Parts: sequence; structure tokens; C-alpha cells
Amino acid sequence: MKLTRTGGNELKDFSLRNDTNLLFRSDPSDDLVKLTAGKRVLFVYCGGSVKRNGCYADIRNAVRQGGGMLYEAGHSSRERARSKPGSA
Repeated sequence: MKLTRTGGNELKDFSLRNDTNLLFRSDPSDDLVKLTAGKRVLFVYCGGSVKRNGCYADIRNAVRQGGGMLYEAGHSSRERARSKPGSA
């Protein structure tokens, strides 16, 4: 799997800090803009439902509004972990 930044540039090596911030809101848009302002955001999702339910657009718009940079790892799933080494 090759990760690409929205716009087509290849994602370089990175380290991951996995802080968790759960937001229970009816409309988290303003919070997402503040949380992602000026940051690089890796958005990992599996299939098309994230686009159909509007979550993808909400995340993309929040990152753009905050001046951040969005990296996507779409079509990620548990099935990739079950594939044979070298087959992906």
C-alpha cells in the first residue's frame, strides 16, 4: 500500500504518536478544525461508506479550513493483514 497526500505526492517516512481524543458531539466540525489546525492528519478508512455518510468530506473540509495537510490511507482493511507476505 502506498500512502499519498491529497494532491498526489508520496508520503515520506514518519513516526506515529497515537493520542486519542474522543468527541461526542452532534456536530464536531468546529472542534475538528481546531484540533487539526496546521497539523498533518493521517485518515485511515476502509471503503466507500465513509464517503457516503459524509464523514470523509467533514474530515477533509476541517483539515483544509485549519490549514492542515491531509494524508489518506483508503481501502485499508483487516483483509490486508491476512494476505500472504509479498502478495500485496
